[in-house]
Formats: sequence, structure tokens, C-alpha cells
Amino acid sequence: MDLFMCICVGIIPVISEAFTVHGPSALMFAHLGSSVVLPCYVDELLLMKDLRVEWRRTDSETLVHLYQDGESRPESQEQDYHDRANFFTDQIQHGNFSLRLDNLRAEDEGRYTCRVYSQQDSGETVVQIKHECLIVSGSDRAVSAHDGEDVTLNCSIDSHIKPEHIEEILWRKTDGDILVLFFQNNKTLPDSSDEQYRSRVELFPAEIPKGNFSLRLKSVRSEDKGVYMCQVFAGGLSANATLVLEKLETMTKYTKLIQFSYS
Repeated sequence: MDLFMCICVGIIPVISEAFTVHGPSALMFAHLGSSVVLPCYVDELLLMKDLRVEWRRTDSETLVHLYQDGESRPESQEQDYHDRANFFTDQIQHGNFSLRLDNLRAEDEGRYTCRVYSQQDSGETVVQIKHECLIVSGSDRAVSAHDGEDVTLNCSIDSHIKPEHIEEILWRKTDGDILVLFFQNNKTLPDSSDEQYRSRVELFPAEIPKGNFSLRLKSVRSEDKGVYMCQVFAGGLSANATLVLEKLETMTKYTKLIQFSYS
């Protein structure tokens, strides 16, 4: 007779008495109107009995959402967050207490505290969110040049958005809505420029990784005088800066001679 021995192996979760609540390592950015997940989690398994998780605005202690007695408590939420702030309830047993905030508003910007209470211990982490903004800077002063000179029209991006995430840059002459230069998918499309600017305009490739999309306009002509707009598109956002090119003067032979003698 053969003898079979059955060995049953049971896996018993180890419940930690002390735990650390983790959050993101950096400031979080999101578009207005979008959804953003505020991370909050522990590495250890916690007893579900008497588990309580609070999300509050750090500055005002406004209750954004509450998990208690084994379920989320939307009736306890501040009205502004009702139907907009939600737990991932199926993940709570795994130590994930992250919160999804929908339809982000400007007033949602700020710090949020995730507090976790259990029979063993308590802990918290702070998450800060900012709505994404795109700031484009130009020049406060009008740019002047002599006829035939090269001139630089300044345009730079002042935000957290990385240059490689820029979708499009449009340089236009606003009087007449003339397309001066078109930059898309990390390259300039010279054939898109209006004929009068083709082969006379360019960006500075070495400056693009720094967020500098300034335009070099070569061999300035009298008809180039006017208002120019640098328009930037990135991640559903757009912003622009305008610059004025004025005081175009014809360089006389005498002026050229003086300039040559000093060069």
C-alpha cells in the first residue's frame, strides 16, 4: 500500500506594528479640468479593522475624503469635493490609500495631507499639486535694427514644461497674420514660412533644450517692421508673447564705412 502524505502550507500575513506612509517625491502638476492621482501608500499590510484614512487640505483641514469602517464615506466630504474625490477602494486592503481628484479646478491647487490610523500606529504624508501653466516671455522693449542687419526676437518658456514636450511654436507677424516660422515635433518646417521670410528666419538649435525659441531674422527689410507673436502649444495649453520691431533705418555708405573701420 502506498502512503500519501499531504502537507498543507498556510501563508500568514505579517502585520506590522509600525508603518511609514509614503507619498510622491516631488511637486505634482496637472491640467485644469483633468484628473490627478494623489499618491498615498504603505509598504506593510495593515489590519482592516478600525482602519481610518483621512485626506484633508493641509492649510484649512477641510475634509476632502474619508475611509472608515471598511468603506468610503462620501457623506463626510466637503461639498466642493463631492463626486470629485474618490478612493481606489479595491486597493485599500493592499495598503494603497491614493486619492483621485477629478475635474481639477484652480482653487484645488495646494497641499493635501493623507493621514492613516490603524490599531497599530498612525502616519501621514503631504502631497502638493499645482495646475499646469505655460508662461512665454518675450521682450518688454521694442527691437530696432538697420536695414540689412540681422536681428533677434526673444521668446522663451518659463515653466516646468520640458522643451521636448513642446508640440508647436508659431512665429507670426500679426499685421497680416503672416506665418514667419513653424516649429513642430522638435524640428523647424521651413517650407511653411511665408515666402518673404523663407530662408531668412531660423531658431537657435543649441538654445532650444534650454526653452529658448528666439527667432533670428536675417537681412532686415523695411517691410519687416511691425508686431511679431511667438505662440507656444504644449499639453493642451497655449501661451504667447508679442514683440515690436521698429525704427528700421537705411544704413548709408558712410555708416557702413565707419562700422567697417571699427570691425
